[in-house]
Amino acid sequence: MSEMIIGRQTSSYRQGLVLGLTMAEIMLLLVFCLLIAVGVALSSERTKRDDALSRLRRAELAAATNQKVVDTVKRNAQLAELVERTAKTTSQSEIDDFWRKLVESSEAVTKMEREGVSLAAFEEESRYAAKLRELISQGIDPDKVAKELARASAIEAMLAQRKLANLTPEQLAALLDKGL
Repeated sequence: MSEMIIGRQTSSYRQGLVLGLTMAEIMLLLVFCLLIAVGVALSSERTKRDDALSRLRRAELAAATNQKVVDTVKRNAQLAELVERTAKTTSQSEIDDFWRKLVESSEAVTKMEREGVSLAAFEEESRYAAKLRELISQGIDPDKVAKELARASAIEAMLAQRKLANLTPEQLAALLDKGL
């Protein structure tokens, strides 16, 4: 009788315990499920790593660009001193405003040099530039002034040639009326 009980127990074991699957098949399914889960986790980690590497490369490029700017500022002693002094006494917005003005000034100098005016010449003749700006604001056209100056020079040359330079403006006007 004990043989019958043992036989029934082994037969149920061979037929499968859960959903008709044997213990070995269930263990294989669990192993494959775990492998799939590990593969998905590794794939998402690889994606995160690639994203972090691309951000690191961008940060390194930005750092290299910033280092070039810092090196340029350090080479110019006056600019380095001004930036250092400004950085100690101002807020971030004031620094940004200072940098914007510095870039605009650099662009203006570059534009002037393309027009044929050197920085040294501009520094020497800056007071004339201020006077010219004042005349323009009053509505005086620099091109018209240049034409009139050329005309006056031509008249003076003609007067010197005909030996009429000693005449007063009234005498010259009278001669023009007569048709000289």
